Amino acid sequence: LIPACNQCLSSLSNSQLPALSLANNWQLGNLPTCLSELTIPEQLLISSYRTKMHVIKLKQMAGPGTGQWALKGNSITFPQKSFHTVEHIPAHINELPEIMKIIFVGIRKPTKEDLKKILQVRKSKVLQAVSFLRKHHSYYKKKEMNETNVKCLPENDIPESLWSTISYIED
Repeated sequence: LIPACNQCLSSLSNSQLPALSLANNWQLGNLPTCLSELTIPEQLLISSYRTKMHVIKLKQMAGPGTGQWALKGNSITFPQKSFHTVEHIPAHINELPEIMKIIFVGIRKPTKEDLKKILQVRKSKVLQAVSFLRKHHSYYKKKEMNETNVKCLPENDIPESLWSTISYIED
């Protein structure tokens, strides 16, 4: 079964496309800022479904003759074959290394500052996103906030449990 709202289920049971479905040429539009600015680790912490593994390969890139460099990467998600959903949000910060693997390829090991923009977890952003989802998404209204897990979230840093598992390959 695929989770659907009552309005969509009603349309489908009457053999009609739901009014707000992508198949009916309805576009999602812009995400609210509180969701669009989340990093991948933040998204995984508040996801109602858990992936089996999310692999990110980051490669250090430098412009010709410049001292500037950037990151280029790929992200692969391996979903579980079950429809197990979470009961509480957010997930515990120590669960990230179980569902996320970072591989960095470059001429030197990255510093936390190098990867902070991509991998940081910001407690305030996670709480804003959860608050928005619980207010505007019927599925999240039923989810309980796990205060113990919230207390473990960093204020604005890459979680140590994730940082300590990053693999480095010299390029």
